[in-house]
Amino acid sequence: MALLCSSELGKMAHELNIVEAYFPLESARFSTLFCESMTPFVKTFIGDYDTIILFSFSEAIEHYVKHNHPGEVYRIDPRPPVDEEIHIVPYLMKQLQIKRLLISPNIFCSFTSGATSISSGPDDNLPCQERVVVIHPGAGSPKKRWPVENLVQVARIIRSEKLGEVVFMVGPAESDLVSIVKSRSEDGFRVCEVSDLFYLMGLVRRARCLIGHDSGVTHLSAFIGTPTVAIFGPSNPKRWSPLGRATKILRGASDCTPCFEMEAARCDDPQCLNGVSVNMVLDAVRKLAS
Repeated sequence: MALLCSSELGKMAHELNIVEAYFPLESARFSTLFCESMTPFVKTFIGDYDTIILFSFSEAIEHYVKHNHPGEVYRIDPRPPVDEEIHIVPYLMKQLQIKRLLISPNIFCSFTSGATSISSGPDDNLPCQERVVVIHPGAGSPKKRWPVENLVQVARIIRSEKLGEVVFMVGPAESDLVSIVKSRSEDGFRVCEVSDLFYLMGLVRRARCLIGHDSGVTHLSAFIGTPTVAIFGPSNPKRWSPLGRATKILRGASDCTPCFEMEAARCDDPQCLNGVSVNMVLDAVRKLAS
C-alpha cells in the first residue's frame, strides 16, 4: 500500500508503519493527475496499482482517474456531513467497509498499538521523557485556541508541583505565539519552534503529557500513545476528538452547540472555550501524567 500526499505527511505515515511507500503529491510530475489528459508517467504510475482510493470531494478527479486507470477506483468523501455527529475515524472505516475494502472496522487499534516504535527525535538537550510536559498553544484556527494566559498559568503550576519541565511548542503557522508566550511567562519557559515533522514526532513521543487543542499535533500525540489533554471549543468533539490509549477531552459548555463547521454566526463569548478552567486542565494532567 502506497500513499500519494504531501511529502511531510507521507514521511510521517511511513515512519508510523501505516504505509509501505509514499509519493509527494506537490511534485510537478503528478500535476496532470487532476486533468483528463494525464502524462505517460502519471498513467504508468497509477497503472502499477490494482486499486486506487481517492479521499476527495471532487467527482471530476474521480472521473479523470477512472478514465486513465484500468483497475478499481473508489472515491470516499474525506469527512461526514456537518450535521452528522459521527466521529471521522469510524466514518471513514465504515465507508471502506461498505466498499468491501476493509474486513474489520477495528483496524485503527492495530495502528495505534504499533505506533510506539518511532524514534525519539534529535538530541536537543531537553529533559528525559518522564520530565517533559509539552504545551501546544496553537490550532488551525485562532477560534479554537484557549487563551495563552491560561496555558501559562497551567505551566506555572505544573512547574511548582514538579509534575514536569514545561516546553511550549509552536509551528510555522503560529509563530505569532512565540513572543506572546515569552511576554506572558516571566519565568522563562522554553519555547520550541518546530518546522520539521520528524522533530515534532520526537518531541511529542518523549513527552510525559501533551496539552493542546483540536489540532493535528494533538491528534498525532494521542495516536502515538502520549497521554494527551485536548481542549475543545467551537469544534465538535463527537466528530473530531483525538483517539488514543490515554486522552482527556475538555469542553466548557456541554449544552453549547458546536458551531465551527457551520455557516451561522459565531458567538462573541464562546463558553465552550472560556468555560474550561485552569483547574480542569491541571486535574487532567495530574491523572494522565501520574
